[in-house]
Amino acid sequence: QPPQPLTLDELVMSSNIVNHVLEKMTFDSIQVDEYVNLVHRRDLRSLRSKRKPKSLKPLYNKPYTFIQNSIPNPELLKNQIYNDFRSLSSMEDDLLVFPSDVSAEVEAIKAKFGDAIESYGKMIQKKIEGKGMEVVRTIMKSVEEADTKLLTMKPHFEPEEQFVLRAFEKELAAGIQLFEEEMKAEDEKKLEKEQKRIEAEEAAKRQSDEMLEEGSDKGKGKAVMDSEPPEYVLKMQADIEAQKIRQDVMEVKVDTVVTNQKDIASKLDALVALMSKKP
Repeated sequence: QPPQPLTLDELVMSSNIVNHVLEKMTFDSIQVDEYVNLVHRRDLRSLRSKRKPKSLKPLYNKPYTFIQNSIPNPELLKNQIYNDFRSLSSMEDDLLVFPSDVSAEVEAIKAKFGDAIESYGKMIQKKIEGKGMEVVRTIMKSVEEADTKLLTMKPHFEPEEQFVLRAFEKELAAGIQLFEEEMKAEDEKKLEKEQKRIEAEEAAKRQSDEMLEEGSDKGKGKAVMDSEPPEYVLKMQADIEAQKIRQDVMEVKVDTVVTNQKDIASKLDALVALMSKKP
């Protein structure tokens, strides 16, 4: 008859029995001839291992070579990485290959790429060493020179002074332009009036000559005496009155321009006084 398999109750042993057996085996097997000085945990830090650590085996045999004459060649690096990826992909078709082989190949590619990037980074760091601080010093020097007022023939103004000066220059230019336009308009009016006056005088002279000729013909040398002045005389008197009125208007405009010039001059004096107070 074949042996019957043990049940779960038969396999289970009490924990007290197990502890008792272990204690018995431990005390019976250990014999102490002399006491041993134990080392405290704090003293373990001062102990040095006499064994040299084993050097780690490199994950790859041939690194990426993409630096030629201290100049990196990205195309060369790209081709080498592409070849490694093709080699990794071809492992899928191999017959005698294990997952550990794929993992080893992946780690080798990662290590090669990491070392290549690290060497390239060190090369860049060496090239740009001190470049950032040089730029910072240049910027600081430019700021200091900008704050320093140089002794030149050109005046230096603060921002608020420049604002006032620009406003004054704008107002002065507008005033000068207005004055020039008014003077030009007045000159044109004067020329037009002078031309009209000359034409009126010539017309009046012609009319007077015609009237004298008519009176001479009719009166046979006798002068004609009218109770009222001739029409051309009345027109000349009206032109003279209009000339006086226009002259008065011109004087008023000139006074206005002079007042504007005085206002601009006072603003200029105030600006000069403000700039003279600056140290």
